[in-house]
Amino acid sequence: MKATKCRGRPAGETPRAVIDYIWSIAPTSPLQYDDLQFLSSPMLKKLLCPLCLKVAFRPVELSCDHTVCSSCCCQVIQASCSLKCPLCSDHTLSSQTIHPPSSLFMSLMNDLLVKCIKGCGGAVRLQDYSQHCESNCSNFRENLNSPSKITLKDVLAKPSSSPATPVEVKAAHSLVKRLMTQQEGSSSSIPVIRIGSRGQVTVGCKSTD
Repeated sequence: MKATKCRGRPAGETPRAVIDYIWSIAPTSPLQYDDLQFLSSPMLKKLLCPLCLKVAFRPVELSCDHTVCSSCCCQVIQASCSLKCPLCSDHTLSSQTIHPPSSLFMSLMNDLLVKCIKGCGGAVRLQDYSQHCESNCSNFRENLNSPSKITLKDVLAKPSSSPATPVEVKAAHSLVKRLMTQQEGSSSSIPVIRIGSRGQVTVGCKSTD
């Protein structure tokens, strides 16, 4: 079996080296865009990655004027073993032709409006979303302090593809603790809450014998 040769490779740069370079220049983000609900705006379509058709996450700019998600670009390079632009094939991808996104692109990105799904449901600038949820969203803080508004049945009914929020996890812990108090001295088992690797919540029983 012959080893596959990668075409379109500039001298001295391998696909692995270009992928590493992309990750080294991609802007960091405390958010996962898949968890956000972007509100429609005239600028939104101009900020979409042409490969995945979603808002460009940790974008990089190619010399052919395409701006794509860093992960999308890396996946295409890895899958095709090619260093040609996946959109036009006119340019070779290298450390000389891949750049961080322009300040204008990032400014427009940060001004996108996102719906607060943590509590208040209001419109928040992407740049301010993390701070809003942590300190400025009064409904979010109220829900954290009042987990009893959420039932254990609601938490357990969520599919594994929709991880439990911090509010729901706290609610589940609170409700399980209440069950333990109610069953104290009257049962040979106690309820136990488990949080899966993807945030899914399950409740089982543990023997006290």
